[in-house]
Amino acid sequence: MKNKKLTIKDIANFANVSVSTVSNYLNERFDQMSAETRIKVGKVIAHTNFSPSSVARGLVKSDLKLIGVSVSDIENPFTSIIISGISESANKHDYGLLFANSANDSHKENSSILSLLDRGISGLIIDPVDPDKDEYKMLDKGTTIFIDRKPNSIEALTVQSNNFDCVFEFVSEMKGQNYDDIYFVSWPLKNISTRNERYLGFKKALKLQNDHFLIEIPEDDAEAVERIKGIFAKKEQKKIGFFTMNEPVLEHFLMITEHLSMTYPRDFGLGTYENPAWTRMIRPRISSIEQDSFMIGVLASEILIDKLENNTQRNEQTVYVKTTTHYRESF
Repeated sequence: MKNKKLTIKDIANFANVSVSTVSNYLNERFDQMSAETRIKVGKVIAHTNFSPSSVARGLVKSDLKLIGVSVSDIENPFTSIIISGISESANKHDYGLLFANSANDSHKENSSILSLLDRGISGLIIDPVDPDKDEYKMLDKGTTIFIDRKPNSIEALTVQSNNFDCVFEFVSEMKGQNYDDIYFVSWPLKNISTRNERYLGFKKALKLQNDHFLIEIPEDDAEAVERIKGIFAKKEQKKIGFFTMNEPVLEHFLMITEHLSMTYPRDFGLGTYENPAWTRMIRPRISSIEQDSFMIGVLASEILIDKLENNTQRNEQTVYVKTTTHYRESF
């Protein structure tokens, strides 16, 4: 974990303390903080090799064959399958694993990563909570792999699905079924790479120049519900379709359409990213894009272990895992 451009503010953010607290630590004013805070700040400084003047503390490279895995939400089926892939690869190479669940809490993720590093791990695999957070830039990109979402503050290698290409192909197929209008339904895009890549593939397939066909629906968003209601009210003889960004969005969208007494494929066409079991069990079955979550986990582990054991340098910043498309009866 090494970065010469780190600032006191970076250390404060990662330790979840104030800048003045870090300054007090660096000037050995330990009476102005609790013992717990002193230990926490000290760990961050040690693990980042942060060295303003003479405070440098080296991080001794671990000889343990141990990989830390930080996941954003252990209850997500996507995550559990990825963990299975990581485990299979790590076991094959005689590496142990330490897991930490951030429960979609950015501050908890900081503490979890710090705790993993404190255990002497050799490398780190991260399913990030917030790709925008600056704290990631303190990590050593040579021994850190990200999965699913690309971080915006560090050029570390990310293993993910080929979001753009598969959505482009899927929506192109929908368009070929003579739909007049197709809408992209998503949680707010923000700067989350997976959402934006899927949306850009959607826009390219339909040759869109604006965001008129984007529906962003935060949970319990009454405005989005009214917009969807308005789309159905004005459709007249139009053939309309919807593509949902992932399974949770699909579930939310279907609750809205059920409330409006609208059903697929009678009133609208439907496709989705992700292929949970229930989409192929209900009738009509839902057309979907299936991620190879297991392979994402396997590749993340294999690439990291190769880096650790052979110091392998890779030119690409992203490793893409192919998806599988399932066309069913929903459009």
